[in-house]
Amino acid sequence: MKPLSKPANPVWKLPPPLAEKIPRNLPDLSSYPVQERVLPGQWPPYHRPKGHWRCLYQWDSWGCLAVKGGESHSPHFDSMLEIMERQRLTFRYGFDEQPQNARLSVLERFLFVENKFPGAVRLQEALDEARVAADFQLAYWRRYGELARAPLPLVVHQIPQELERSLLELLCRRLPARHHGRVQALLPLGVLVYWYPTLPERVSHVRLPEGEHWQFLRQLLDPRQVVESWIELLTRCLLLGWVPCDPRSSLQGMCLEAQNLTLDGGMVDLDSLRRLETFHDPRSAVERCFEVLAASIAHFLTGKPGPGHPASLRQHVLSQCKESDHELLRVMAGEDVYTATLQALGVLGS
Repeated sequence: MKPLSKPANPVWKLPPPLAEKIPRNLPDLSSYPVQERVLPGQWPPYHRPKGHWRCLYQWDSWGCLAVKGGESHSPHFDSMLEIMERQRLTFRYGFDEQPQNARLSVLERFLFVENKFPGAVRLQEALDEARVAADFQLAYWRRYGELARAPLPLVVHQIPQELERSLLELLCRRLPARHHGRVQALLPLGVLVYWYPTLPERVSHVRLPEGEHWQFLRQLLDPRQVVESWIELLTRCLLLGWVPCDPRSSLQGMCLEAQNLTLDGGMVDLDSLRRLETFHDPRSAVERCFEVLAASIAHFLTGKPGPGHPASLRQHVLSQCKESDHELLRVMAGEDVYTATLQALGVLGS
């Protein structure tokens, strides 16, 4: 694959002192690669995993550059929309009631569930993700003297208005007129370029023979080391005052879910990070972090999605938060969860 090269139109750049941490031998960021036909596969040094509609990777000895949103430049963008429209999935929803099922296309999922422009990235989405990731990486570096195994945003570009109008027309042709305003509201569009130390292969990318998942997994990597790295990353997030699983990001995806945890022990898509002090009551969000990571670990070890077992994970993480600067974490670390659970179930008296 020989990608198209598109000139940059930067509207945000990584500020100092983090800019000093960028590898010196990165490719010139005055342009970025764009795949002509948006198809999964590997064409070293480029890679697009299956199911990735909005990110192309370029990797080498200096690590990996991720270009998120460059697909909007593809001359075959409409063909991508057609493929997204044909692929269907089951969406479950409901609030405090029996969950309901709905069959939606991938295109409909992006637009009506995740509030995203199918196959492209909203400029505000790119800016939000870049700023959150930069703030988190700066806090992490100041405390631990190194970058987190997570994206380091480099630059955000804005897509030209004439290209936006073309994409808007292509998408609106596939929708009833009453939804055109929803699409218009997603403009302007952008491109986020970030650096990651390795090719960020995710847990959900692993495809191993059924029945022999564990045996093959151990041949590829050290499962214990990977799991311990994720747990340490969650612990450090909380100690820094960042909650990785903001409930508001549940429909868009959270960085501790299997599709965002990387096989080198890191995580991507940091826009679900949220500062602890911005919650009215962060307890349920912190508990959700344990549930999500436990489920992702179970998926990683067995190859099958399903609930995990967060109790021991919770105990391990909170045991390291007893001296936290955050009172909530100190309180949660000192709780007798076993007794509290029995009381909540009415087995024991208060």
